[in-house]
Amino acid sequence: MLNSAVPNTDNLTPINISHIKIGVRSPCNIYCHKKTRVLIKHGTKLDKTNIEALRRMNNNASDVFVANDTLQYFRGALKPKEFVERDKERVFTEKNTGYTGLLKKTIKILNNIPSYCEVNQHDADTVIDMILEFINLNEPRVIISIINTPTVDEYLPRHSVNVGILSTLIATLKNGYKYNMRDVALAGLLHDCGKTIISPNILNQNRRLTRVEYEVVKQHAVNSGNILTTFSKEVSLIARGHHERLDGTGYPDNFFEHEILLESRILAIADTYTAMVSSRPFADAVSPFKALNELDELKGNVLDSDITDFLILEASEHLLNQKVLMSNGTIATIDTIDLNDLEYPSVKTINDETIKTSKEYHCISMF
Repeated sequence: MLNSAVPNTDNLTPINISHIKIGVRSPCNIYCHKKTRVLIKHGTKLDKTNIEALRRMNNNASDVFVANDTLQYFRGALKPKEFVERDKERVFTEKNTGYTGLLKKTIKILNNIPSYCEVNQHDADTVIDMILEFINLNEPRVIISIINTPTVDEYLPRHSVNVGILSTLIATLKNGYKYNMRDVALAGLLHDCGKTIISPNILNQNRRLTRVEYEVVKQHAVNSGNILTTFSKEVSLIARGHHERLDGTGYPDNFFEHEILLESRILAIADTYTAMVSSRPFADAVSPFKALNELDELKGNVLDSDITDFLILEASEHLLNQKVLMSNGTIATIDTIDLNDLEYPSVKTINDETIKTSKEYHCISMF
């Protein structure tokens, strides 16, 4: 046990002592509830005696503080039975709703593109039928919950399915008669198909890309448009434009505002949101609340304000009463969402206490 000063409290996050796994070595120093003292040194084996001493030295407060980048280690040790049950429920939900079948078909389509530089029309039509049926048979709350699952498995296929689903859901709920739903679903599903002919050595980098590498990656929007010309000019242009931005800073054509197709604007918002709530090679997933807050900050200059506001309202409604994993390792339920402070909703704890979340106590992901 130590009693040294804390070097940098900005890099600390709280965790409940009951969630510290016995029998492992601490991956970091563990600090007291006031962040003023080191109670357990990095590398110390966390046996029962140390944990009891930790409680006493922490003045029986329930939370201690650990380094931000080690929270995932501790979280993996939290109530394993509850996490196993959650993962089983997710697998069941994805299979029961038809999402698993969608994912398998999409993987097949994407895997075939590098060999032929085209998409099999029959396979694509089958998946689009499945997307439309998925949206028709499942409540928006269930759909958004699946999209918000922060999995690291099969990023490109899962992201493709999620953008296809979310784009079609937005178009369906928001004046659906204006859109050709099959075009929106197809362009959304295959908006990133051009990435399949870009080297994985570039796409899967976990560092900042060089300028040359970034220019190569940007080419995927052109690639996608070219691959989809076999379907229709409209689908090709929708997919090509999913990285265009209202202020003209997007690519590949640097279009401004109304030069950008409405369907491409929908894809841009769906693409941005689903990417943020997913784990990628170069970035960890963020909570849906942080993602919605980011969209809110981007609307007007970068993203379409009307469509962004619509998604924020819809998603906020369907996130209420959902379970979330908190930054201290506990599980809470979303109580209210302030549209003026999207990143920090109020939650109900397991003790039925309502708390406004904050930078110190915030939602990590859906549970």
